[in-house]
Amino acid sequence: MLGEERTNGAILGPLIVSPLMTLRTPYALFGCIAAFQLLLAAFAVYRMRVRDRVPETERGDFVESLNEIQRVFHSDSPPTEPQPESKGRSDDE
Repeated sequence: MLGEERTNGAILGPLIVSPLMTLRTPYALFGCIAAFQLLLAAFAVYRMRVRDRVPETERGDFVESLNEIQRVFHSDSPPTEPQPESKGRSDDE
């Protein structure tokens, strides 16, 4: 399920880190974060070395996400007209 990894990390992270912080110092939190980041980087390097490259014929064209999102947003939203200023009571009076 998409997002389940984040849920597991949110549950397991404090359970793993809090005993280390209790036994050592509160600075153990930063050591745990660094260790998890190093493990993640090592896994990414491992996956890049083990997995074959996608053949050139199966690759899609690069689409810059910001431009694509703006294009979709502007094409889906109805045109808006400027609202006239209200002529009601002002707070300055």
